[in-house]
Amino acid sequence: MNLNLGFELEARVELIKIREHYRNISPDVALHFDADFAEVVTDMFAFPESFASVGDGIRRARMSQYPDFIYDSLDPDAIFIYAIARQRKNQTYIKPS
Repeated sequence: MNLNLGFELEARVELIKIREHYRNISPDVALHFDADFAEVVTDMFAFPESFASVGDGIRRARMSQYPDFIYDSLDPDAIFIYAIARQRKNQTYIKPS
């Protein structure tokens, strides 16, 4: 089964900024971030019921090794990422458009 991954523009920009931040620390840290991100997205497809609902069909997943949340929605063959946010950041702006 082919599953698709889509991004809200702001989420894509945030992901790029986070990757750049970790790349400035160390290329290894950036690679570990990418692996953690990929693992969480894989788990979102595999175990959809294990992530907290934050309303309006949006789920929140915490990255295991980094202080970031991934906000997404799931349909039968796709995940759409609405935001990637620091755990300490105010997440009230995260809503599907």
